[in-house]
Amino acid sequence: GQTLVQTDEAAFTSSDGTVEFFVYSPLWSGNPKTYLTIASTEELVDEKTEDKPETSSSGGTKTRWVTVKAKDGSYYRSFVSIQRQLGTGSEVHHVFGIKYRDTAAYEMYKTAYTDFKQSLWQYAD
Repeated sequence: GQTLVQTDEAAFTSSDGTVEFFVYSPLWSGNPKTYLTIASTEELVDEKTEDKPETSSSGGTKTRWVTVKAKDGSYYRSFVSIQRQLGTGSEVHHVFGIKYRDTAAYEMYKTAYTDFKQSLWQYAD
């Protein structure tokens, strides 16, 4: 009775329905279908980007943190996009997000969201 779908992204809703966690984790690079896009029904609240240059032991990393809110006030959505250059010339890209009704819901699930972001273990073939 289950259907398996091959995908690089997934969303998980909390049991009380107040938050949704999102993860995008392809084997290598790429972008989620729509998650990085700010919809016409949303507005930008905050954005920060950090570029870490390449070092002798690792490639560079570009990290982007974004928070948007629905124009009708029904939700907020925050995500972090992490793009890493590997020494082989390849790139990996991960995106973690949380969509929440209000600050109280975010605060309630903040620790779970942090744990969720740290739980990704990705292995290459």
